[in-house]
Amino acid sequence: MNILYLHGLDSNLSIKKREVLEPFGNIIAPNLDYRANPNMIENLYTEYKTKI
Repeated sequence: MNILYLHGLDSNLSIKKREVLEPFGNIIAPNLDYRANPNMIENLYTEYKTKI
């Protein structure tokens, strides 16, 4: 199973969070710059709708 991890503003996927999620599947954790890209949600949907 693929897991799309979307972090919050100014955050990322920490090592500890990755360790918790890894047993459940392949983790996809893009680096998101919400401030620079106001269309981030639309872009994520377009990019990952067929990958998860």
